[in-house]
Amino acid sequence: MPADATATIGREHYRMEIRTRSFTLYADEPADIGGTDTAPHPVELVTGALAACVAVTARMYADRKGWPLERISVDAHHGRRREIDTGPLLDFFDVEFRLDGDLTDEQLGRLTEIAGKCAVHKMLRAEVPVNLTRVD
Repeated sequence: MPADATATIGREHYRMEIRTRSFTLYADEPADIGGTDTAPHPVELVTGALAACVAVTARMYADRKGWPLERISVDAHHGRRREIDTGPLLDFFDVEFRLDGDLTDEQLGRLTEIAGKCAVHKMLRAEVPVNLTRVD
């Protein structure tokens, strides 16, 4: 079965190429940890995917309903914190979005609800198994 995505890294400290379908993306690490800082780091790509998914989910729903949603702007932030002083660091995302258009309060509420059901959001909230296998 072909891979959904393939990442390849050589000795470029730590620039990598990601291929998915017919697209090529790049990821890197910041210079302060030895990267070349020429592309987003992998967590930034996940954060961007979350923002994009929230936006497109609301856009698609508004389009299906014929609602006058003119623009969606999504800001996503990834962070880590401890729930208790000695506990493990836990990842979190804060997502804020703006819906522009001549929308009713009911439409705004529904779009807010639907935006929270995007596929990336669901995936991040679930315990998704990741099976890691080395092949020779």
